[in-house]
Amino acid sequence: ARLRLAMQGKDVTQNLAAPQGELSTLEYLRAFGFSDNMIERFFRPFYRGIFLADLQDQSSAMFEFVFRMLLEEPTSLPSDGISSVPKQLAARAERTGKCTIEFNARADNVT
Repeated sequence: ARLRLAMQGKDVTQNLAAPQGELSTLEYLRAFGFSDNMIERFFRPFYRGIFLADLQDQSSAMFEFVFRMLLEEPTSLPSDGISSVPKQLAARAERTGKCTIEFNARADNVT
């Protein structure tokens, strides 16, 4: 709740333009007072899935930006889980007839 309140009135885009004295997301969360348990059980897997990097390699400015965006609008997952998203995209692309999706295949050309 405290992090949410801190982010609600903050212009997080300002930090993206010129981050000064930036911490890693891990340092940021610890400085904010989150327990190791909360960091390990929630923040690490959730934000690793977003940034594809560990917390110590993530920008705290980008963390603030993404956190703020998640606060602004409702978020949801498909009922079949997140893995259904690429399946839906592939099915739609193939229905148009303009695209073929192949897995485990080498790409010589992408247009």
